[in-house]
Amino acid sequence: MDAEELLERYAAGERKFHSVNLSEENLQGLDLIGIDLYNTNLTGANLSGANLTEADLNNTNFSKASLSNTQLNFVNASSATFSWTDLNCADLSWSNLSSANLNYANLEQANLTGINLSSAKLIYANLDTADLSGANLSSAELNVASLAGANLSKANLTKANLGDAYLIGSDFTLANLTEAILEDAKLQNTKFHRANLYKVNLSGMNLTGIDFTPLLSLSEYSK
Repeated sequence: MDAEELLERYAAGERKFHSVNLSEENLQGLDLIGIDLYNTNLTGANLSGANLTEADLNNTNFSKASLSNTQLNFVNASSATFSWTDLNCADLSWSNLSSANLNYANLEQANLTGINLSSAKLIYANLDTADLSGANLSSAELNVASLAGANLSKANLTKANLGDAYLIGSDFTLANLTEAILEDAKLQNTKFHRANLYKVNLSGMNLTGIDFTPLLSLSEYSK
């Protein structure tokens, strides 16, 4: 299937496009709200600036695709592949990307507010200055990821692996880091104001100047 056929069928009211091949297709700026691309191959496709709000992207392959400035809020993309994908400034707020593969993805300045990234792979991902406030990153793999200046306030990072991650200037205010791994992470100017750090692995780090103001109570964390 090519982009022209997809557009014609979408304009005619069709929404389900399961397991089709759209690799390398130019879908830039298209309005595809509510489209169902389950298990579709979109490797190398250009979807920058497109609107995929509320789309079904479960198990979809976006490897090396361009999704910069793309609207991806409220999508279901469980187990989808975004490895080496450009998601710069994309809006993925309140979406479900549980168990997704985002290794080496570029998510710089992306809106990830309230996103579900539980058990997702974000190894070597670029999340610099991304907004991850209220995100679910429980058991996520963020090894060697870069989160410089990222907002992780009130995020759930229970059992997340942030080993060797670049966290300089990031904000974990009121975040839940229970049993998280922060071994050898770079933490200069990182804020952990009232974060839950129960059983966190902080070995191999220089903690000088880090804000570890303790959490006053679990009830305060839930506010």
